[in-house]
Amino acid sequence: TIQSQHNGLFTTALQRLLETVNALRTTLQNQTSANGPQVALTSLLNVILYNFLEHYTIQSQIQDNENFERFKTIHMNVLKLLIEIRLHLAVINKQLTKSWLECSNDIKFNIFAVHHLIRTRLLDVRQIDMHISQLIDAGNNSALHFAVNFLRNCVIEQPCCSDSDIASTLDSLHRISLIGKQPAEAVRDLLEIIRLNYTSLNDINENKVDKLAILSLSVINNGM
Repeated sequence: TIQSQHNGLFTTALQRLLETVNALRTTLQNQTSANGPQVALTSLLNVILYNFLEHYTIQSQIQDNENFERFKTIHMNVLKLLIEIRLHLAVINKQLTKSWLECSNDIKFNIFAVHHLIRTRLLDVRQIDMHISQLIDAGNNSALHFAVNFLRNCVIEQPCCSDSDIASTLDSLHRISLIGKQPAEAVRDLLEIIRLNYTSLNDINENKVDKLAILSLSVINNGM
């Protein structure tokens, strides 16, 4: 069944996590090499990131919420334990962000996981912004759709950052809208995001030229 398949996937992910936790513990106890702990720590954080990107999805939550919550709690508890043994959050954030930047585009654009990791201060949104902007400028459609979903999920509906945090991505979207190469579906989504943003704001500074406003005007003026 689908649920049993998900159980198997969660089990495999948790086994992988346990193996890297044990490897780090053994390395710290033995201290056989100077860089051993750093290598083991990097491996553990990489596993945490990949597990989130591969299994932390809205589909998993709907199909098997109990195991989904268990999966999330265990991973977050491991991260809390690392902080308790005096590993700075900034170090964790730096390595998780590096891993995200370097991982395959096939799993990188999991907006559900990315939102959670940014909200819990485990990913650097500014570096993500620069990376997505570069991919959009290079013509990567997956990055373009991710940017649209990011705006809707992370800035408008369940804010974990502000539009100023993703200035480069907004600039890239603005440039694309001006040359009229944006996919129609993405344009409609983006216009809806802009509409939601500006109808939900309670305090608007009329003297502020907001990038989202510029973007909406440019899209509308191009007849999209």
